[in-house]
Amino acid sequence: MIDMKSNNQQNSTKIKGKLLLEDIKQLADIIESSHPDPYSKGGGKIAFHYRLHKLLLSIPQEGLIKDDFQKLLLPFIAAIGDGHTRIHVKYNLNEKQPGGIPLYFDIIEKSLYVSGVIAENNKDLIGSVLHSVENIPFDVLCDRVSKIQGIDNEYGPLVNLDHKNYLWNKPTLLALIPEWNRDKITIELKSPLGEINEITFDTDLEYNQPSIMKESIIEIPSTEKSEFAYNFLDKNQKIALLRVDGMIGYRENFELVGIDNEFQLNDAKNYYQRFNEKQPPNDKSELINGIPSATETFRSLVIEMKQSKTETLIIDLRKNGGGNSLLANILVYFLFGKNKMLEYLTKKSGFEIIKYSDRYLEQVQNGKKETPNLMIELG
Repeated sequence: MIDMKSNNQQNSTKIKGKLLLEDIKQLADIIESSHPDPYSKGGGKIAFHYRLHKLLLSIPQEGLIKDDFQKLLLPFIAAIGDGHTRIHVKYNLNEKQPGGIPLYFDIIEKSLYVSGVIAENNKDLIGSVLHSVENIPFDVLCDRVSKIQGIDNEYGPLVNLDHKNYLWNKPTLLALIPEWNRDKITIELKSPLGEINEITFDTDLEYNQPSIMKESIIEIPSTEKSEFAYNFLDKNQKIALLRVDGMIGYRENFELVGIDNEFQLNDAKNYYQRFNEKQPPNDKSELINGIPSATETFRSLVIEMKQSKTETLIIDLRKNGGGNSLLANILVYFLFGKNKMLEYLTKKSGFEIIKYSDRYLEQVQNGKKETPNLMIELG
């Protein structure tokens, strides 16, 4: 991830074209030598270098300001098709006056629906599905955001568009829809009855009131203290709901990767404090043991399901930002058994491919290409 923080003074100064060309070549070299697979999702190695060649030709001799250079780089990086490989743009956001669409969106299937509003007179919009923004169809918006930030799968664009992401703030909305630049925005929503309604919002407003959300008749398990939790949706316990909002904050992850560096240690401390509501201990073993265990949670889930003869398990991944996929392996083990888990990991699932670059292996002590580790794939 490359960090590019906005700075008005720096942004007004052009960077010489020669320097920008050197930066692009260095960036391409870093990607090719450090990314495990920079080609396949973008059409292959020739396609990668074709995009690189076009990018180099687009740089004027007199240079560009940083913001314009950044805009040229984003599609090149996004074309790799990896949500972990991106340029991290720090936009100048205004929390009280965000300037985008004044609605909260959440994911339902492969769409976004209005889950909350700012103004009381918009409560009737809750439950409607986003159809278009400024006459741009929803599927085109998904395609556009995928060219700004890389995605791992078909749900990536939805995650990038929901809640307080690209649609909520004016600077990010302008990155998505550069042809829009005014204090009003027009969208189309599809009502639960199937009607398409056009609504225009003022965006130059301050939001001082709490948002209005419609309460669900379904009790969703809380992930306030842990990234994963479950409950049953009916009194007969025939339907279970497992919510997984992340794949980092669980004990087995830290047992596997350790807490030897500052980043891992701070993560572990934060998850400990979140779960136990007290300051983390200095002892590392005590710290790790105080983090919620996926093994314990999933084991309890399947035992309760078996005892209640539960018929349906719903797994809610809508807020899942990724992490260590060992968690998924643990769940597969408890649901389907060891043999099925190994079959899933070894039969052309992608886990048989070593996903580490030469540069990574050179820097990892005792790193060996020929040694696949089925249980610790990170993704």
